[in-house]
Amino acid sequence: IAARNVRNLLAELIKEGKTILLTTHNMREAEELCDKISMIDRGRIILSGTVNELKRFVGGKIVVIDFLADIEMENTIKKDNGVSELRIECDKGNEMDIMYEALTYLRSKGARVIKAQVEEPSLEDVFVNVMRKPQVVA
Repeated sequence: IAARNVRNLLAELIKEGKTILLTTHNMREAEELCDKISMIDRGRIILSGTVNELKRFVGGKIVVIDFLADIEMENTIKKDNGVSELRIECDKGNEMDIMYEALTYLRSKGARVIKAQVEEPSLEDVFVNVMRKPQVVA
């Protein structure tokens, strides 16, 4: 409840035109509240811009497939009730080909696909992508 109250207060202050410097590791919170974001690593700004500008930095979209099967794969996390989630970052324009290949592979291994979709990258996806490339400087 306290965190929600703080977010509501920040949203009200933003509506009033106040400038707020928010430091957080919660990318969802930053995406909701901030109009400009800087990502900092070891005291250096490595990427800065609006949420949309930062998302364009990743470039492509994210293929997300939830499935039931005991298959060990890179980019797969275990969720509740035996469901696994596969997340694949795609280059621009090739997300449908990648989804098709992933679905074909999963079905060949006997997986039961629950959900398959293409998503816009989240701010967390941007953060993970940027932290993999520490040489990037904005």
